[in-house]
Amino acid sequence: MHSGTTTWHKEEVMKHIKVPIRRLTKLSTRRIAMSKATIKVRQFALFGLATAMTTGVTTVAPSAHADEVTATVFSAPGWDYANIRPGPSTDGQPIGKVQAGQAVQLDCYRNGGEVKGPYGSSTLWYKVKGYDSGWVADAMLSTGSDLPVTSECPAEQGTPPPAEQPEPVSGRAVDLSSKVPVSEQLLNYYYRNKDGGDVVIGWDYFKHPSGEFLREIYKIDIGQKGHYEADIDRDKLDLYLSLRNFDVWRTSENCFKIQDRYDFEWPYIPQRFDAMTGAAHEFTIRSSGCYPPGTGQV
Repeated sequence: MHSGTTTWHKEEVMKHIKVPIRRLTKLSTRRIAMSKATIKVRQFALFGLATAMTTGVTTVAPSAHADEVTATVFSAPGWDYANIRPGPSTDGQPIGKVQAGQAVQLDCYRNGGEVKGPYGSSTLWYKVKGYDSGWVADAMLSTGSDLPVTSECPAEQGTPPPAEQPEPVSGRAVDLSSKVPVSEQLLNYYYRNKDGGDVVIGWDYFKHPSGEFLREIYKIDIGQKGHYEADIDRDKLDLYLSLRNFDVWRTSENCFKIQDRYDFEWPYIPQRFDAMTGAAHEFTIRSSGCYPPGTGQV
């Protein structure tokens, strides 16, 4: 016994020390989340006190950084290591492993695929620092809590989905920049073309339709065909004269294809007769394009 030092018997000390009981399950939802760094300090302090009882030397635990959160891979019979995955699920092949009993530094968490560990199951995953920023399942870690002990990982900025593309259409283009109305250009083509070749109207012609037109075409299921009949009071007069009754395909969420056969019926008997005699030639009108996302919410 050293002079000036109180002698502690191990049995007496242990009466006053409550050794933390290691959790045997990860199913509790009432525990308070605790930083593993804090747990390490506490455990190290207890170890130092126990060492002082037998050696008379006091060990001081090193201070932990407040922003560091660590966890230890569970060590249990049949569980020798934890896999490190490229994402928060078991879908991808492991990119590494951490041996049982080894500590890892946790960066952030995210919910993902369910994993069964030695003491229960969990859908919680942690991104670990180092290890190529891989992921380790919470079910394989002793964190001191069943709740997340870090902040949630920010949403990853992945590759944005490709913009919608209209189906291509081909044919002779109508000059939308001309002062001559589209309806008049189509009528001139009806009489002047010799082969009945297709005509394409640029999508700009349909960029500012009536609300009724939008409501009707957005009712069409994607991949299906619908029909629209222009109204002389509701729609543009030029649209009524150019197409009037035409088919509409909805090719994607906001993209459409329009097709119409340029011909004449009663009461336009002279124009119809001209086509029958070869003085005029019927043809097909096509157009294809997309509206901005959200346009259908009219």
